[in-house]
Amino acid sequence: MDALAGNVDLLVSSVPSAIAQIKAGKLRALAVTSAARSTSLPDVPTVAESGYKDFDVSTRYGLFMPAGTPANVVTLVNSKVNELLSKPEFKEAIHAQGAEPQAMKPEQFGNLLKADYAKWKGIVQASGAKVE
Repeated sequence: MDALAGNVDLLVSSVPSAIAQIKAGKLRALAVTSAARSTSLPDVPTVAESGYKDFDVSTRYGLFMPAGTPANVVTLVNSKVNELLSKPEFKEAIHAQGAEPQAMKPEQFGNLLKADYAKWKGIVQASGAKVE
């Protein structure tokens, strides 16, 4: 709201949160923080393209189940979600909202989250930030 009101000069947000305002011409996208350009904003460069090599900060969306959920249930839900993600009309609907659908197996998503955790843990520790 402060960016739209002109109270701040810069906003860092996810594409899905800002795309409606970008498409309405109320916000101007300078770069996306993901490793690759957004299919929803193909003309907007990445931060890495702007000179910050290997810059990759992405928002993750996923489905989670309680620990101990039977493997056959996890496999069934995963296969149905991946089937849905393969449908062109569903992909288009997700892209229209500014998100990038990625079908993957639970192990792949888990490994991605573990890598993100390790990356951000190191960054937070290096920053000296403390929880108060």
